[in-house]
Amino acid sequence: MAIIFTYPLVKPGKLYKEDRFVLSKMDEAGNPTKQTTLNEITKYVSKYGQFEASPYTINGLINNLASAGSGGYDFMEWVSNVTSTTQIPVMKLPHDVQLVSVSYVWMGDTALSIGVGEQVAFSIGTIPNGANPIIANYTSIASLFDLTNADDGTYANNVIDIGQDFNKGDIIAVVGQETGTVTPNTGELGISLLFKSI
Repeated sequence: MAIIFTYPLVKPGKLYKEDRFVLSKMDEAGNPTKQTTLNEITKYVSKYGQFEASPYTINGLINNLASAGSGGYDFMEWVSNVTSTTQIPVMKLPHDVQLVSVSYVWMGDTALSIGVGEQVAFSIGTIPNGANPIIANYTSIASLFDLTNADDGTYANNVIDIGQDFNKGDIIAVVGQETGTVTPNTGELGISLLFKSI
């Protein structure tokens, strides 16, 4: 095999199935190379599956955390809030994904105030296709995180591995349920969801 270290990049739209690609073994001394065609790469992917997809992050927020009162719900706003306080903001998935991890950070003017026995428990779940996105139609699929008395007096933040799969067409939502009387406030809880295609 020849040893070649660099090639010019091909511009988008200029690839053809008979084009040859040079592959380099970067883990071997001298970086030995070999070649294949785009057509052969396509056959390989069809037979053995996709290459690892790049993950992507979707951000949202909980506005006015714990403002619904005891037993109430907080809904994560994906892009913009819905008009009614009973409607859950949702997102329809365009392909199969895995929720790899979730992160959150408290952004209020003051630290959280959560008494003993109080909490806001966040989960991600689904709404049936064609159903009204209200809490009665929400099914929790996976627990994400809880804000508890352990977070009292803090600017809570964390990153949690999840590993939950969702299907193309699922309508998903993030919901927090309050237990006890968590002190309502006007602060926001930022949430980031890391997904990858599967």
